[in-house]
Amino acid sequence: MSQTPFTTEFESPRRSRVFSIVLTVGVVFIMAFFALSGFITDRMWFESVDQTGVFDSILVTKVVLFAASAHATGFAAAIV
Repeated sequence: MSQTPFTTEFESPRRSRVFSIVLTVGVVFIMAFFALSGFITDRMWFESVDQTGVFDSILVTKVVLFAASAHATGFAAAIV
């Protein structure tokens, strides 16, 4: 039985799993790059206009609002 170049073989589950992991890690790195580049750019701009206090206030406010909304969402989910 000879194989023709047009024969297709199914991928092994191990190969598919490795591909999925590599793809996921690559996407996470790309997302982290864009998130950090925006953060660093904003920080550098606030430093250039000597207003790092404003940047720090904005950052603290975002973190507190995120924590409060996560807490409220968890509380609401626990009730339901």
